[in-house]
Amino acid sequence: MTEKEFIEISVTKSRGSLPEFPGNFLSDVEVRSVDMPGKTIVLGQELFGSFEIIDSDGNVYFQVGSTLEAKYYLYSNRTKPSKISVPVKETDVISVVKKYENSIDQILQGLEKDFKKEFPGNKNFYQVSNQIFHMLNLQRY
Repeated sequence: MTEKEFIEISVTKSRGSLPEFPGNFLSDVEVRSVDMPGKTIVLGQELFGSFEIIDSDGNVYFQVGSTLEAKYYLYSNRTKPSKISVPVKETDVISVVKKYENSIDQILQGLEKDFKKEFPGNKNFYQVSNQIFHMLNLQRY
């Protein structure tokens, strides 16, 4: 098997097991609906203790009070939805983000295990995992 074949197989395999964020993590959590821009957003600069969420043109969409809240918006935007559900309580935002990151880390650990099994001694896992995450439109901030 080549690295390219490993990437293709891993993307196909991972697509079926990807958790939907935030949907799969909001059971028993009070939420509010938030409009989203429907395009790619990124973490902007920190200004006076708040973090900006901006698009590629530099337009500010949100100002949030913590990096975990910023991550929530960034992770929620994976499929570029027009609306998302956001927990009302900040403690729920933190809990949901940590659970999601744990599931992404488990996917990454599984990929690494499979990669090492298939390519013992190969040091390209970082590049391969980046390609897999890019193809899945996944981020881990």
